[in-house]
Formats: sequence, C-alpha cells, structure tokens
Amino acid sequence: MENISKSLPVAINKCGEYNFDSIKKIISEQISALISDESFFKDKNVVIKPNLLMKASPDKSITTHPVVMKAVIEVIKEYCPKSIKLAESPGGPYNTAALGIIYKSTCMTEVAAECGIELNYDTSFKAVSHPEGKVCKVFDIITPIADADVIVNVCKLKTHSLTTMSASVKNLFGTIPGIEKFEMHTRYKELPIFEAMLADLCEMHYKSKPMLCIVDAVKGMEGNGPSGGTIRSFGLLMSSLNPFNLDTACSAVMGVENTVGYIEEGKKKGLCVQSSTELTVIGESINDIKLSDLILPETKSLPILKKLPTLFGGRLNKFLEPKPEIRTNKCIGCGECARSCPAKTISVVKKNNKRIAVIDDRNCIKCYCCQELCPINAVKVKKNIIFKLIK
Repeated sequence: MENISKSLPVAINKCGEYNFDSIKKIISEQISALISDESFFKDKNVVIKPNLLMKASPDKSITTHPVVMKAVIEVIKEYCPKSIKLAESPGGPYNTAALGIIYKSTCMTEVAAECGIELNYDTSFKAVSHPEGKVCKVFDIITPIADADVIVNVCKLKTHSLTTMSASVKNLFGTIPGIEKFEMHTRYKELPIFEAMLADLCEMHYKSKPMLCIVDAVKGMEGNGPSGGTIRSFGLLMSSLNPFNLDTACSAVMGVENTVGYIEEGKKKGLCVQSSTELTVIGESINDIKLSDLILPETKSLPILKKLPTLFGGRLNKFLEPKPEIRTNKCIGCGECARSCPAKTISVVKKNNKRIAVIDDRNCIKCYCCQELCPINAVKVKKNIIFKLIK
C-alpha cells in the first residue's frame, strides 16, 4: 500500500489567514505532491475525521476550522470519490443529539450543506483487531471509520496538558466511541502506557487503509491546550500520508521534538523517521519556521519530574506532579467535569447556595480530561507548593 512507509514526505506551506481560495490552492497542491496514485480517492468511500473536541465556535481555535474543512472537501471531490462523509466522536457522549450540537456549534452542519456531503449520526462501533499492538490489541472503532475505504484526518495543531502536543496521531483518539475514551484513560492511567496505546491505535489505522493527514495550523493553541490555552497563530498548513512523520514535523516546529511520547513509540515501531532532520519536506524548511517561544502547558513546565518516576516507588513523583483544581469563582456546577472524569473523583456539591465541582485528589489520575472538556475553562492546573517556592 502506497501509504506504508517511514520515508513518506511532509508538505508544509505558509498560510496566514482562513481565506478559502488560498487554502484550497495550498491543499490541492499538497495532495497532488503527496499522492501519485490517481485511484487513491476515485470511487472510494472517504471519511473525513476533523478535531471536534467539544461545543466551540471556530474562532476559539479548539476545533478544525470550517474553511479548512470546506477546502479539503472541495479538493477531494475533484478526485471523484464514491462518497464523502464527516465523522467524529467528540469528548463527551456519543449520541445523535450530542453530535448534532457539536456539528452545529463548530459550523460543520453549514459546511456539509454547502459541500453536499453527509454528516455521520450512526453511533454504533466495531471491534477491530490489531495483533501488532504493544499495549492494546483490539480497539472499538466508530463504524464510519471502521468501514471507510480512505481516512482523511484533518486535525488542529495545539499544545496538550497530558501529551504535550495534539496533532494527527492524537486526533485519531476520536475514533474511539464516546465515553469509552474515558475508560481508556483509566485502563492506561500511566502516561507512557497511554501514549503507547495512542501509537498502537494510529498504527492500526495507518496499516489498515490509506490515510491522508492534514494539520490546520493556521491558528492553533499554546499553553494549557487542547481547550484552555491561548490562541497561537502558527500560519501553516501541513500534510502527509504518514501521521507519525507529520507529527514529527509539527513537534519540531513547536520546539518540542523528542518529548512527545506517542511519536517516540512510533519511532520504536519503525513507523517514522528518527529525527525531523531526516524528513523529506515539500515546501517550507522546518528550520525557517521553528518556534522558540511556545508556551507549554503548566503540566509540562517541570522537567525535573521526568527524572523522578521511580524514586521512592514513584510516590515522590505523584506527590509533586501538577493536579487539576476547580476555580470555584468561575464554576457554574454544570457537571461536565464530573461526567468526563474517568476515575470518578469529581462530584458536584452545593456550597453557600451555589453548585460547584469538587475534586477528590486521592484517586485523581491526572488525565486532565476535566480541564480539557470544561466549557468555561473553570479548571486550572495546580502546581505543588515546593515548585512555587523554587520559582
């Protein structure tokens, strides 16, 4: 299969704003440069997987921008696919009502109507075997992705409180149905194991069918991403047929190369290059667009913790690592954090005639799902007092 190679190139172009004509031209040129087989899309059932993490308007830079989605769809239509469908399993419940709200708030309903494609409302899933998996050998995958002939993975470039960076590999976690993603956080609660699972999941998709990955990095996020950070103008569109190579390029651009666990797992599996210097790049040179001032998530600003994972049986690391904390002055008691907590450590209580969320730190697994999915950014990262004193 054409897309199975660790030497596949990455296309990178500058793009400073969400102008449809400019973006369509760039996407068209990138696809032409990356895909030599004219049958890649022709007569295929193509499913496009954006990043629709939560109910959010496009100007928040939390989700894939609708202008990028529209451009991608219009270019793919020129290759005469049998069908095009947009499918996503967002951060919360996976049902038709929740999908409808997500599609509408992210402007995907409008995009689908304008482009004449189908939005997925099938909430079934299928078990897909992956014997080569390091930590997970069977995944439940939402049906439209499992049945697709070609996957087009259109993600958003963001920092991430748990995994440092979110791009094409991490976006495929959204092929797991609904709240089962929370269960997987509990099952793979240690970060290295969770990231190995993400690599297994991406490997399964990558080896099972053709996949084109496109990164919306016109505007993304830095700081406490993927939803609570600040907007960052990266001014780029990036794409590849190899998701691990693409994320290697993204990590180099963001200045976090060699620190993203799931990319390191991809290297161990021989799925990608060992360094961004080994990439074949079409377009902009990575050295010319590297960032030196990216703001990392607060959870990743304590490199000393990486040196303490096994000291005192790992207890010191767990004591010192950052923890999520509710901003009681902002919390509206909606309960979204409690519903999204894999370890069920959050409850909503009434204090002073106000409903607020409360976190039981004793069982918190530091997955930061509560911070990720809070609709009003009422969850912050609390650093240990020792590090505050050191700083």
